[in-house]
Amino acid sequence: MNVAVDIRDLSFRYRGGTRHALSGVSLSLSEGSFTTVTGPSGGGKSTLCLAMAGFIPHSIAGEMTGEVLIGGLDTRSHSPVQLLGTIGMVRQDPEAQLCTLTVMDEVAFGLENLKVPAREIEGRVMEALKTCRAEHLAQRDVYSLSGGEKQRVAIASILVLRPKVIVLDEPTANLDPSGTRAVLDTLSALKKTGTAIMVVEHRLRHLARLSDRLIRVENGNVFEEQGRPLVQAARRIAGRIVRTKDETGSQGPPLLSIRDLCAGYGQRQVLQDVSLEIRPGEIVALMGDNGSGKSTLLSTIMGLIEPTGGSIALGGAEAVRTPVRERAGFVGLSFQNPNHQVSESTVSREIMLTAEGLGKSPSGRLQEITERFGLAGLEDRSPFSLSMGQKKRLNMTSLLVYDRKLLLLDEPFTGQDPDMVSAIAEELAAHVRQGGATLMVCHDPELVQAMCSRVIFLQDGCVAVDADTDRAFEALREMGRHEFTPFAAHSESEFDEDGRLGSKSSRRTADNAAGVRPGISPRVLGFQPGHSFLHSLNPLCKAFLLVLITVLAFSASGISRQAVLSASLVLGAALSGAGFDRFRRRLRVLTVFSATVLLAQMFFFKQGTPIPLFSLGRVSVVVWSQGLVRGIGLALRFLNVIFTSFLFVVTTDPNHLAYSLMQAGLPYRYGFMLVVALRFIPIFGYEMVQVRNAQLSKGIDVGSAGLKSLPRYVKYTVMPLVISALEKVDNLTISMEGRAFGLYRDRTYRVSFAITWRDWVATLFITGIISGLWAIV
Repeated sequence: MNVAVDIRDLSFRYRGGTRHALSGVSLSLSEGSFTTVTGPSGGGKSTLCLAMAGFIPHSIAGEMTGEVLIGGLDTRSHSPVQLLGTIGMVRQDPEAQLCTLTVMDEVAFGLENLKVPAREIEGRVMEALKTCRAEHLAQRDVYSLSGGEKQRVAIASILVLRPKVIVLDEPTANLDPSGTRAVLDTLSALKKTGTAIMVVEHRLRHLARLSDRLIRVENGNVFEEQGRPLVQAARRIAGRIVRTKDETGSQGPPLLSIRDLCAGYGQRQVLQDVSLEIRPGEIVALMGDNGSGKSTLLSTIMGLIEPTGGSIALGGAEAVRTPVRERAGFVGLSFQNPNHQVSESTVSREIMLTAEGLGKSPSGRLQEITERFGLAGLEDRSPFSLSMGQKKRLNMTSLLVYDRKLLLLDEPFTGQDPDMVSAIAEELAAHVRQGGATLMVCHDPELVQAMCSRVIFLQDGCVAVDADTDRAFEALREMGRHEFTPFAAHSESEFDEDGRLGSKSSRRTADNAAGVRPGISPRVLGFQPGHSFLHSLNPLCKAFLLVLITVLAFSASGISRQAVLSASLVLGAALSGAGFDRFRRRLRVLTVFSATVLLAQMFFFKQGTPIPLFSLGRVSVVVWSQGLVRGIGLALRFLNVIFTSFLFVVTTDPNHLAYSLMQAGLPYRYGFMLVVALRFIPIFGYEMVQVRNAQLSKGIDVGSAGLKSLPRYVKYTVMPLVISALEKVDNLTISMEGRAFGLYRDRTYRVSFAITWRDWVATLFITGIISGLWAIV
């Protein structure tokens, strides 16, 4: 086979770094090969990926020696943009690399930047989606996708550029088994196309039937596992997991007792009649698909979500009405995203922050735990500079050293190598031996089998399985949920021809998982989808009519002309297809305000003829004719201006507006600032809630945006959001640059938003009607 990647004596040291992230690495990949890369956290795996994709040395500062040849092209003299069509890279978090609002736009993004003719784009996009087994997602919005679906779309957005090599950096790290299965389906299909694939992963069991070779990266050096199939390597690593299940067991009255619990977000019910108990000495695994209610259950136990029904008892005491800060001394919660819980300037201050919230000092084991978790010597480092795995361990440290009885852990092993997994497992076992208990979301069946005495499996917000570990896995196998069961338990017959577990019907479960995060509104600016006349009108034409009516509303001096505009807007509401009831509910506050303006003018603008209304004894209540006319005019003006804007927002897809502006001449770099903002603003809204909740779970009063508590509010709420935003910007920049964004001064577009003759006729007709009525009155 021809060589697709040839790395010769590569060394790299980041700017300001004291040691080499890569040291003398030599490696080659053949066309059509499938290589798995593993190794401890911080060993150099991600650096190797960035160097292969050309971001080192062009986008990431540092000192590089040696050479990397991709398809014969030297990365030192070819930027990531110049390597397009040769290599593509998919990052760990798909949320931070998808930059548009729809699946079709996302996959077409790179082709449009390369100025591929519009007539070719549609076919190539569908071809890439089909290869990734995601063609059924073509008409979906990005916000509605599950984690596995987003990762498949991210892969398709690279595959559409037809690279000879694809590099994936921990593509399943944040996915549940169903999402992981969906991505593996994609990789299985991709392998058949002859593309060279390199996947960085800690969890080798998933790749055992796909990969041809295993590479280990440790301390910047590369070692190849010779003569050991990946299946054996996966089982060998599984065997290294410290078995703590035999040291744990139920004892004493329950620390947590839940009966018929119901909870959700707004009108969306997530948990339905959940009942369970957790007793001292237990480590219980909480498993299930995305959207099944696992994180919601943990947040409800912590008090961050108010239940709509049922009861929660902590240590035998009813806790439904107990504030979060009071629960924090008994219950500790580790969030799925560790960035939400980090806010101090140094690692040591971060650990001590919980002492402030709980009003007690950490235990004497603080130094021992920090050493076991690889945090010793990092006490003066900024916690924001730590890797994802290190931040996870920092948060775990803050839980373990304050002797909380019940630990709630959301994916505590994400980003951890086998040594750190063992260290965390041993500390959790020590915690339960002291009378504590742990309820943890975990999607690694080998870990669950080794650590947990029980498994609770949620399905559609209900408890589908609650049994000891062995019986729970047997029940899951009977349900066809093989991906949630241990690797070693599977026979050869349970793998299909592509090396995947389970039946096709069970694999479809991954596509049914809910993808919308709680608190993320899919309609950022209030747009309501529809097929009405106004929905179909070009956004720029609607913007012209918005400006026209607004100018007329401010310039009109009489009631009759304001009434003409109001009648026109009522007609517009009818043409919007939204229904008057929706407008009535949305504009209720504005109507009250307009009525207040009218009454104020009627009673206090004392000009014109007095008009008696009624008498109260000797007091006669009157209004003034000029005040009445003035009040009606001002009220109608206010309603006309606001109602026009509201009508525009409800019927105009902001994504279409951005693309219309770009195709009308707005430089696309500015246009995509709007698109990216629409993509990430609601995500940051969700993250702000999560950051506040994370601090409350540590017993910290985050304050408010008021002047007195502003510094505290900024420190504990705003700063983590700023750091998260900067990380997303870095990832998004790499993603967009890797798909030729900014390569040319202009670009092509898959869909034309040019103003058509129909738009011109409709706009002129509406303008003519308004102008004609305006002239008559």
